[in-house]
Amino acid sequence: MKKGSLGSRQFLPIIIACCMGNLVTSCVKDEELNSECDIESAYVHTAKATDLFFSENDTIVNVLSTANNIVFYVRRTADLTSLSPLFRLTEGATISPESGSAHDFSHGPVVYTVTSQDGQWTRQYNVQFKVNPNLMDFDFENYVLEKSRYVSEKEDYGFYYKWNEIDSEGKVMDYWDSGNAGFTLSNSKAKAEEYPTMMIPDGYEGAGVKLITRSTGMLGKTFGKPIAAGNLFIGEFDVMQSMTNTLKTTKFGRPFDRKPMKLTGYYKYKPGDVFTDKNFKTIENRTDSGSIYSVFYRNEMKVNDRMEKMVLYGDDVQTNPNIVALAKFDDLKPTDEWTYFEIEYKYRQGVDEDILNKLGYNLTVVFSSSRSGDTFEGAVGSTLYIDKVRIICDTTEE
Repeated sequence: MKKGSLGSRQFLPIIIACCMGNLVTSCVKDEELNSECDIESAYVHTAKATDLFFSENDTIVNVLSTANNIVFYVRRTADLTSLSPLFRLTEGATISPESGSAHDFSHGPVVYTVTSQDGQWTRQYNVQFKVNPNLMDFDFENYVLEKSRYVSEKEDYGFYYKWNEIDSEGKVMDYWDSGNAGFTLSNSKAKAEEYPTMMIPDGYEGAGVKLITRSTGMLGKTFGKPIAAGNLFIGEFDVMQSMTNTLKTTKFGRPFDRKPMKLTGYYKYKPGDVFTDKNFKTIENRTDSGSIYSVFYRNEMKVNDRMEKMVLYGDDVQTNPNIVALAKFDDLKPTDEWTYFEIEYKYRQGVDEDILNKLGYNLTVVFSSSRSGDTFEGAVGSTLYIDKVRIICDTTEE
């Protein structure tokens, strides 16, 4: 269990000046031990990185503060029977098994436990090496209730839905994320069904996803963030940016080794009654709209004469020059019935097959109950339902 904190280091120096006649002494309280127990990054040293990975950039994974799964993507020919990942930890923390020790990752993840410097807190991580996932069909049947790290485990609230996919070998793949973790900061006592993104048992077929724009209450209004749109996307949500740099909370995309051609699925949509701006002032004659789109982009860029990994964020997910293709649903009409949609990817530039085979492209799919929710404009109550999503690629039979 990790102590709920926002990552601040806990130093409590106290200097007391005591004057007694001509004698002056200074007393400093011993520094308190750190209570954080995070893996900040994981990396692998190897004589020839491209024997195992697609590029040297793939040898390191920067770990979000909310993440418990650490995944290295490797070549299909990679030998996973004896690998020795290394870890950078928060100050004073220890890890078991030991950083740099060799383990067999061919049968699935290895569990590592990090213990804080003060010995009071622990946190477990699943570390795994995976061949590039086959992102094709999503039925949203695999979901769990995850506990917010900012709510004590003793409480019976603070749980929200999170979705996974199961690959052809039966392994859990952590593709999807949402802004649910950030909603906890404004309404920590919300039940799972009161979060912006939740499971519904009666989707188009089996379970589905319900995205609803919620009010963030007085705290959200105070910070100019009065609503939280329901969203679901392929990528990661960085809750640490929620109150300061919200457009950097969403890290869009996962490695993808095929050329996407169409995005299909089923949806229902109903806009909320009153559209408001970021100051929660009503905007007359404006109706909310949901959002469905997918972006295929080059995941490296040149920095100081070398190529470095990059991702898209909320401020450039549809505008970044690295975008290769965009599929966008521009005609999302309100409907009470499950309605089929099919969107073609419109290519802005060609695809390099060699780069594609080396996982040099990322793909994301994004759903939101309020199209302008990233700038905190929308209507509380706007609801988008999603199910049976499929990505059709040029190597896939329809």
